[in-house]
Amino acid sequence: MTGNYAEAGSILNSFRRKHPGYAAVELRLIGMLRRRADAERSPDYSGVINKFEKLIHSSDTPRHLSSYYSVKLARFHLKTRNDRRLAEKIIRRALERDRDNIQLLLQLIDLAFTNPEFSQ
Repeated sequence: MTGNYAEAGSILNSFRRKHPGYAAVELRLIGMLRRRADAERSPDYSGVINKFEKLIHSSDTPRHLSSYYSVKLARFHLKTRNDRRLAEKIIRRALERDRDNIQLLLQLIDLAFTNPEFSQ
């Protein structure tokens, strides 16, 4: 199924300008970028990664939301790019910024339990 990425992006960007701060809109935009990259023969996920990193490191993003985006980026690297080390690195950096975030700790545990070396 193919979609009109330009029109979808335009609608989401328009909503984001009128109502800034909605994480769901940002994630929809990132999802659209990922699907567009998946449609290519050799996917380039640099747009997806850059968007996540901007959201994580933006001074406008609250700490808990930055941690949320860090978990999403780590899972993207783990599931889509099969890069467990980078996923763990992202979570550990997020923990440096937000030490009390239980979700980050749970994500780190999840990474350890899903490690193929752990299950053998």
